Amino acid sequence: MNRILTSTLLLVALLILAACSRDPNVAKQKYLQSGQRYFDNGEYGRASIQFRKALQIDHRYAEAYYRLGLTDIKLKLWPEAFRSFDQATALDPANKDAHLRLAELYIGAKQWENARQQLAEVIAIDPQNAEAYLLSGQVETLDHRYQDAQQALQRAESLAPKDARPETGLGEVDAVLGRYADAEQHYIRALQLDPSLQMAYLNLAQLYRVEGKPDSVVQVLQQAINATPKVPLPYVALANFYTSIGKSSDVDPVFQQLRTATGNSSPALLAIGDFYLREGDNLRAKSVSQELLSHDPKNDDARRQLLKVELNLEDWDAAEKTNRELMATYPKDPECRLAEGQLLLAHGKKQEAITKLQELINDVPEMATAHFSLAMAYNQVPDYSRVESSLKDSVARDPDFIPGYLALSDFYLQRQDGKTAMVYANEALKRNPNLLAGQIYQANALLLLGELGRAQQEFASLAQGQPSSPILRERIGYLELRQKNYPHAEKDFEHALELQPDFLPAMRDLVELYAIQKRPDKAIARLQQQIQIVPRQADFYELLGNAYMAANDLSSAETAFQKSINLNPNAYVARSQLARIYANRKSYPQAIAEAQAAVQAHPDVLSGYLLLGSLYEQTGAWDQAKANYEQAIQHDPNFALGLNDLAWLYCEHGGNLDMALSMAQRAKQNRPNDPQISDTLAWVEYRKGLYDSASGLLRDSLRQVPDSGLFQYHLGMVLIKTGKQAEAKAILARALNSNLSPPDAQEARAALKQLDSM
Repeated sequence: MNRILTSTLLLVALLILAACSRDPNVAKQKYLQSGQRYFDNGEYGRASIQFRKALQIDHRYAEAYYRLGLTDIKLKLWPEAFRSFDQATALDPANKDAHLRLAELYIGAKQWENARQQLAEVIAIDPQNAEAYLLSGQVETLDHRYQDAQQALQRAESLAPKDARPETGLGEVDAVLGRYADAEQHYIRALQLDPSLQMAYLNLAQLYRVEGKPDSVVQVLQQAINATPKVPLPYVALANFYTSIGKSSDVDPVFQQLRTATGNSSPALLAIGDFYLREGDNLRAKSVSQELLSHDPKNDDARRQLLKVELNLEDWDAAEKTNRELMATYPKDPECRLAEGQLLLAHGKKQEAITKLQELINDVPEMATAHFSLAMAYNQVPDYSRVESSLKDSVARDPDFIPGYLALSDFYLQRQDGKTAMVYANEALKRNPNLLAGQIYQANALLLLGELGRAQQEFASLAQGQPSSPILRERIGYLELRQKNYPHAEKDFEHALELQPDFLPAMRDLVELYAIQKRPDKAIARLQQQIQIVPRQADFYELLGNAYMAANDLSSAETAFQKSINLNPNAYVARSQLARIYANRKSYPQAIAEAQAAVQAHPDVLSGYLLLGSLYEQTGAWDQAKANYEQAIQHDPNFALGLNDLAWLYCEHGGNLDMALSMAQRAKQNRPNDPQISDTLAWVEYRKGLYDSASGLLRDSLRQVPDSGLFQYHLGMVLIKTGKQAEAKAILARALNSNLSPPDAQEARAALKQLDSM
């Protein structure tokens, strides 16, 4: 062949190759195949890039959307997976696998109707599709439609008689309906069909656990381990069971067996770390996570686990670093975005945290943990109505989200609403009857409802099962205190402190007991004794400072509060009390500095603004006082004490009387039975000439606090205006015998002098 012909053929070949490379169908298939190779090798980030390149060439490429959806699942990008499969089914309605995967996502999100719709699409395309019927059975079981579930699973069984999963599903239905013998037979048949089916072993073990057959539980889980020795799931199930029956010492041998069988594989270590994380043993979970990362540094699941541990340990700098590493690869990952919001909150950036969490919820509305974290952020603002609504959203999105129910129960306990607190405690216990926190909230709700006998019985029963719990011992002591059984209460509080020497509630209760018994010296001595045992418990120094203040030993109180602040610079009570001590000495610059520090450390504690405002008032700095009262009201427009103090300031120091009246009325609406607020409203009305209304309010206040010289003085001045001079003289004379402020005393004397001259 001559050179000219050879060159011509080579040129033709190059032109053909170039034409192929410009063919969009060839190019998109090339990217699809490349993406699949990356997917098969576990390189999901690169796979995602390749599938997206295919879609850039052809945005109607259904297969690329389907493959991208599978990749999104591996990357835990659930919203993106929804969108990818949704596009795949829209472009190719006959893609059964895309419909099935979309149904699985809807099941995970507890969106039963959407899941049913996808499965109906599959069955319409392929009436013999066993997978669709199997998933239908799962949907109906989860939605408590057991007859429909049984029919779907029986259909799946008839279509795939050698598939063990329908048998397992039928066993689940029978177990829920209490047909334990039938459930057991289904699980046994499932294992005969597939001896490696983990779910059948786990369900059978759970069945035996419900039936009270602990030996059978262990036997079945050991069979699961023997059948699949390299699978971590049955080992973890056995460890959970040992923990639940109080045999925690048997857990380590189980995990050592798992380590040996798998050669310390990454999945095994990940499972062990998750176990310790769920158990609240964060230090061991951290150790396992770090061990895994030391030999598998690219394991992002281990890094996610480590992130959760660091957040639990409040190691914010480490958590920030770990999350930053994860977000570099997974910028849209919901868990990473959640951690970002939590970290912002930990650093005091409340509004930024709220914004981030709101954006996350907008993108992933079904994420219960995001709603829960948003509630925690609102709690720090504080915005209690949004705390409540966000917590309710968390359990609405995931009806099995136990932390949401517990937080709601605690929320209503804090508001003295025992009835509603009980409702949510019961919801948590429905999902985990052995949950100690739920049982404690339930008993606390009984206490609030005045059912002291039942509450005491519940706490005593719990303490028998948890003899080393300081919380339960303190609760029992508190009930004894309420019933004035002081010797038993003291014994219980001491027992709680033996169990946990730095346990603040027990120490606080013990100090209260001594206060009731009028034994201040005993309270001080006992606090000093406990501080010797736990010298770094800042709260105990606060209690000691308060005890010294009650004994009028302000110098010793000052020393105790300073020690508390040295241990905890953000100690609100210590700084507030120091401010009061300095104000008592007329050392106003020091007092104001401490109050400012308290407000800066705890801007959500509204009483700090009132303290700071009152200090400014004492120095005659009316504008600064006004600014602090206004800040308190900006945080909570219905904050009655702030409204009251601002109304008083406007009334007494040249403010707008109409505004003063409006604020005093709002304060009265929010705290109708507070005599101080009634007095403020009455005095504003006095200034505005509304004497009859003011008289009624002041008489009500004096009925509540008959010895108040201020109330007597105010009523006397009002009575003069209503023409009741004799009564006014008598009550002003009584007021002067009390501890009136010098300006008020001067006004009262002047009024009496004028009455005497009439």
